[in-house]
Amino acid sequence: MRYIPALALPLLLAACAHSDNTVSASEVSEATAVTYYDRNLDGIADLELHEPAYCDDCIWALVDIDFDGRYERLVKWSFGIIKESVNLPVPDNVDLVIGNPKLLGWE
Repeated sequence: MRYIPALALPLLLAACAHSDNTVSASEVSEATAVTYYDRNLDGIADLELHEPAYCDDCIWALVDIDFDGRYERLVKWSFGIIKESVNLPVPDNVDLVIGNPKLLGWE
């Protein structure tokens, strides 16, 4: 019993130690892969998929549901799939991948 306080003190001090594992904003933006998908073969991006390298549960996408050149849906994959309404223009002059992404739930 008398060893518990002796072991608890170093554990408490280690838990309060400062960590220098911070990520700057420039590192975050550089570590995110963005893929533009053309799902209806019209030469315009219909889905913009963001895959941050620093986080496994932070994948998100902007989706043009009705192929009118504007994103209408923001989809976030985490513990569940979160869908929100947006109204953003689709970017021009981007490299397109033909077809659908392999992730499910963006429909």
